Amino acid sequence: SVAIRREYNFSFIEKLSPDQIEVMNQIIDLNLEHERELIQLSFCESSLSPNEIGINKSAQHYSEDRGLFQINDYFHPEVSDECAFDIECSARWTNKMIEDGNGNQWTCWNKLKLFN
Repeated sequence: SVAIRREYNFSFIEKLSPDQIEVMNQIIDLNLEHERELIQLSFCESSLSPNEIGINKSAQHYSEDRGLFQINDYFHPEVSDECAFDIECSARWTNKMIEDGNGNQWTCWNKLKLFN
């Protein structure tokens, strides 16, 4: 079995697949300041799936939420698909958004009651 490289007591830990644990470990290996929030956010947004795509058909603008953190292509055109679907690039971008006080742009941020 795949071991998680840092101890966390998230309620979802015991249900993770080896692939999800590997994604979590890749986030941990980046040693980012908001690692805990990044793991929770990515589990809530995409179930730790870096290839996840969410289609927004009913929104004012057709858009796609991309990758681990479901980064919206309409509201964040500065984030390429390549970055959005890349674990390291998307985690670094999301970490910077959190550092800048913009974590609340994610529905899951508020659902999880994460604050910075």
